[in-house]
Amino acid sequence: MSFNKQTMLFNKQTMSLSLKCKINRSYFPIRLFSCTNWVRINNTNPQVSNDNKASYVFTNIEKILDQNPINRNTQIEIEKFLHNQCMHILEDINVLGVNINYLNSNIKTYCYEKSELIKVYLNKYSKESNQKYLASLINSKSKTKNYDYFSIKIINTLDKNETINIMLYIFLKIVTYCDINSDKELYNSTTNNYILLGKLLVNKYINKIKDKDISFSQFKKQFIENDAKNSYLFESDFYLHLGGKLTLIMIEAGLLEHSSVMYKENNHSVLKIPKEIINFIPLNSVITSPINLPMIVEPKPYSKDLLGGYLLNDDLYEDRLMNTKVGMKEISTIDENNIIYHSLNNMQKTAFKINRKLLEYLLYHNNEHNLLTIPEESIYKNIDNTKMSSKEKASYQQYLSKKLLYDHIIKIASAYKNVPEIFFPLKMDFRGRLYPISVYFHYQSCELAKALLIFARPDTIKRADNISIEYLKAYGATCFGNGLDKKNYSKRLEWINNN
Repeated sequence: MSFNKQTMLFNKQTMSLSLKCKINRSYFPIRLFSCTNWVRINNTNPQVSNDNKASYVFTNIEKILDQNPINRNTQIEIEKFLHNQCMHILEDINVLGVNINYLNSNIKTYCYEKSELIKVYLNKYSKESNQKYLASLINSKSKTKNYDYFSIKIINTLDKNETINIMLYIFLKIVTYCDINSDKELYNSTTNNYILLGKLLVNKYINKIKDKDISFSQFKKQFIENDAKNSYLFESDFYLHLGGKLTLIMIEAGLLEHSSVMYKENNHSVLKIPKEIINFIPLNSVITSPINLPMIVEPKPYSKDLLGGYLLNDDLYEDRLMNTKVGMKEISTIDENNIIYHSLNNMQKTAFKINRKLLEYLLYHNNEHNLLTIPEESIYKNIDNTKMSSKEKASYQQYLSKKLLYDHIIKIASAYKNVPEIFFPLKMDFRGRLYPISVYFHYQSCELAKALLIFARPDTIKRADNISIEYLKAYGATCFGNGLDKKNYSKRLEWINNN
């Protein structure tokens, strides 16, 4: 018996945020002036093509991997590049020999000119927040005003380009997922993006004020011990508050706008691209890279006292093993004597590599069997989505979501195709389920991602190894499906033995 798939016995990620958010102008203590000067972009073809020029980030990752040895220093360089990938949009230079205009000249021009306007807003915000006003905020008993104090302090402390870099990352993420939802995620949810923007800014702020020789978690502990109110900086509600402030600046600058959509029978607030610019930039194509990608060296081990996973974890940021869910009254914890650390660290050491033969076939011979072609593509290729019914729009969004997932997977696999071993750092959700931190491309993703991964250190199952043989049998039954994948372990073994 043989199987052409590989598996790891985990459950799929099902984390989602359900916190609802209401945005209004009271987030700002000062009134920002509005903008009516739209950027002039020359475009002779309103149907912007979505080609590989949009993937300059992955091109640069390939450059880093080609020009450096496979070691910890190169992994750190990749992680730093991913955390600062939008900074290069503001620099009119070549990055590692790759012309930044490959990003797409319209996006580059638009982001550059809007960044100048955002900088004006940020400077105005800083100047009008005087010491007397700040003192009144921090001394207030209102938590919201305390949040305002820390928001102003962060904006005043960070270099304006650092702040804009993170804001542009969120903007380009919205561009990528414009009008796309999936069954599992509302990609452009205001809540999720506010929290992400706020958290990235707090991480950048902490790195600005802490000593380089001290870890992120050690500094955080001392920081809170010095003043209990400093703990507010690490609350999800504060991330939401800070992210909401800066998103409103992006809205004032004309980068984004608020909208609402029906998702799973409920009305949700989302961020969208303004209609005035929607025809000048390539939507729903891979523009930026996820911050979390596969690693080229073994992940750092976790322990009771140490943060593992990516090498910059507990250096540039703090990402704990167990995720918390927004709104939960009690936070899940790990018992001291739990063996999960040992199990998880060994799982993280599992080395994979790219199935290069399959990747090359898909890239150069896909036209022979159309393995990458999504069946709905011929239907939606030139369709006008403004005339769709609600049901048709839902199907169209699923198509776009799947197409974007495939694009990400192929680009990530192409970037890492020459790396002899890649690894997937893991996390745990609040229920105790393990899943890879890297997104899109991992062994829990779709069939395309799984097919493009093979073990880098394969082994032989010996006839005397009954445990391994039984696992293989159970996996074979799972692959067969037809209800067997829902049966318990012994039932799957029984079916294999009888068939």
